[in-house]
Amino acid sequence: MSLDELLKRYDVDLSSLPAAPASPADDEVRTRITTRPIQPCAVCGRDSATVRVLTTDYGPRWLDLCWGHGWAVVEPSPRMPTTVEGIFADLRDVIAELEAETGIKASLELWTDGAGWRDEDHG
Repeated sequence: MSLDELLKRYDVDLSSLPAAPASPADDEVRTRITTRPIQPCAVCGRDSATVRVLTTDYGPRWLDLCWGHGWAVVEPSPRMPTTVEGIFADLRDVIAELEAETGIKASLELWTDGAGWRDEDHG
């Protein structure tokens, strides 16, 4: 979900978020995340684990999010696979490139817990 969707879905009042510097230094961000008491998530009130600065009509504001809500709005990089199958396809491509460069044969197998199914080599 996008950040805008999250803020709208949970009716987060941007004017109530704490004022923030427009471009905080890394140490300011670390301090905000680690200083006790931990800031509450702007969505659910649980302890925050991530923070970002939003540019709003009210000026720059800190947006503190718990682990779950922080990850909910992370968008993958344009070339980043978003499925397990995509991740394994990328890994197989890297293995093939390494084999071509080094001449060393390698393979990739996936074993899971539970039923113990095994990923077939599709390369």
